[in-house]
Amino acid sequence: MNQQGQAQFSERQRQLAQRSASPVAYTPEVFVGMRELRSWHDAASFEQRLRQINRQPARADISLAMQGGETGTLAAEAQFRAPATENGRNSLQGVLVLYEDRLESSVRRGENRGATLRHDHVVRYWSPPFPLRPDGTPQTVRRTLELGAEWNRTKLGLAAFVHDSRTGEVLQAISLPVCVAAAR
Repeated sequence: MNQQGQAQFSERQRQLAQRSASPVAYTPEVFVGMRELRSWHDAASFEQRLRQINRQPARADISLAMQGGETGTLAAEAQFRAPATENGRNSLQGVLVLYEDRLESSVRRGENRGATLRHDHVVRYWSPPFPLRPDGTPQTVRRTLELGAEWNRTKLGLAAFVHDSRTGEVLQAISLPVCVAAAR
């Protein structure tokens, strides 16, 4: 597997670090609820933080659907509804993400040389953010995603989130469990 970072991911990481007053951006840096979570590798700590966030009411609505399309494609659909604003403007954006689970990579050099690393939620597609309607009416986004030949369609999942482009705060995030996106 030859995975390389993309500039948009590095830029998002820098923005999150800056907004949270983190002195430096590094990999792997994990943010949960706009706070850096250095103990992310501790499952109990991570789950506790997620439970705290999930107890809060969602401040936007998202629904997701996907189905296999023509050979090598996936039809993805997300519906977003952000809260209405008084002044008819907002800085809320929706983002659609396709990810793959259970990837493996063999490390050939460095401190992990000889190890096999396992990866979940590896981003395969990250949509450009799109502005959400300030009047609170739902909007639907449909994308036909081209699937890489090396991607395992049985390990793909779809996620979406609404965030404030000024603050980086996520108002709602959802994902479909890993599903089979079979070609016809």
